[in-house]
Amino acid sequence: MPKVSVCVPIYNVEKYIEKCVRSLFEQTLDDIEYIFVNDCTPDKSMDILRRVLVEYPQRQERVKIIDHKVNKGSATVRNTCLSAATGEYIGWCDSDDWVETDMYEAMYDKAKAENADVVWCNYDTTKDPVICSPKTELFLQSADYLKLLCLGEYAAFNWNKLVKREIYSDYDIRFPDNNDMMEDVVATFQVMHFAKKVVNIPRVLYHYVQNGCSITSRPKVHDMIVNISMVSDYFTEWYAGDPEMMKYLYWLQQRCKFEMFSFGQIPISAFNSLWRHSLWRKILLSNPTIRWYNKIVYWELSCGGSFFLKIKRILKNWKTK
Repeated sequence: MPKVSVCVPIYNVEKYIEKCVRSLFEQTLDDIEYIFVNDCTPDKSMDILRRVLVEYPQRQERVKIIDHKVNKGSATVRNTCLSAATGEYIGWCDSDDWVETDMYEAMYDKAKAENADVVWCNYDTTKDPVICSPKTELFLQSADYLKLLCLGEYAAFNWNKLVKREIYSDYDIRFPDNNDMMEDVVATFQVMHFAKKVVNIPRVLYHYVQNGCSITSRPKVHDMIVNISMVSDYFTEWYAGDPEMMKYLYWLQQRCKFEMFSFGQIPISAFNSLWRHSLWRKILLSNPTIRWYNKIVYWELSCGGSFFLKIKRILKNWKTK
């Protein structure tokens, strides 16, 4: 059994994939299984992958290339990866990103030393080179990580995490087929809930490339709503009798739907009907993820108005000029 399976979905990344796969094939950890899933990419991504692979003969026996016959979307691609993975731990790498050459050795060694189900690392982005994680180790319980996920203070991405494969298999954790926006959020919430021990490495090991062709650059409102609703169902099943934990779920719901509305993705009618509950006003006032002036807009929208939103958009347009 390989120590680590690295799963890489491939679609329309010919500008980026060479740097990605070189960073993966040059890992200091030898015992890695690589799973590349081609989701009917229309460009030369697969040709580039195969050309680069020739330069790394020591990796070839541990490389699986799976071709979808039809385009199925990122969530189904990730499920294909899970079905093919045989490693003790599973890691993810989007094919337009790249990683430090010791990423998987550092994370695997940490997992074994701490007997951890999940290890996560810091990351940075190409658009904003700010380190997107704490600078020191965190020692938290699973419920605390779920709170941080709800607050948006902890990334729900799967690519900066190494997860014991048994967590996926024992609890039948899958990605929501055909819902390709925030699909990793659904899986990450389950992983963090069932993990008995989660540790972090306070180093930037993953480099997130934000490009205009990626799936996440084109929000799919329906998928976002379905996936956050799935998270809500799981959360309610786990914590229905815990008002403190449910408060964090309500904060997550409010933050997500306000973000969708702010970007013009849902109308006022949908905004008002989505994830509405009797405590929404009290929850809104205490919500630390929404700034005070956005709370005013939110409140007015919930009452059917849009005056403050128009003022906010005018100011936003004025600042960008």
